[in-house]
Amino acid sequence: MEQENLQFQIQEKLLDFIADCFMVEKEEIDIDKSLVDAGIIDSFGLIEICVFIEKEFSFSIKETQLTRENFGSVTRIVEFIRKEIADRPQRWESQQGTNSQSQTKAS
Repeated sequence: MEQENLQFQIQEKLLDFIADCFMVEKEEIDIDKSLVDAGIIDSFGLIEICVFIEKEFSFSIKETQLTRENFGSVTRIVEFIRKEIADRPQRWESQQGTNSQSQTKAS
């Protein structure tokens, strides 16, 4: 159950970013289809997504990891992120707590 919750959180953050950055409704994004093939992003969009992932989830993406297997769809990107943070979830989760506290203080 905890893994499903983590996966859901990752997916929602990613979908929110894609919707905001590429001016598309979340409901229009087919999570199992290629964002490039769907015309939502181009190669520059892929770089923007990588920068977002690196900042949001605190890990670096190697050039060799930029494959269709890892970035072929939202589902694949979410799985890639989940695997990358699996051995260090405390770091990402502690950031989430800090972000929540910051948002609460800002309200």
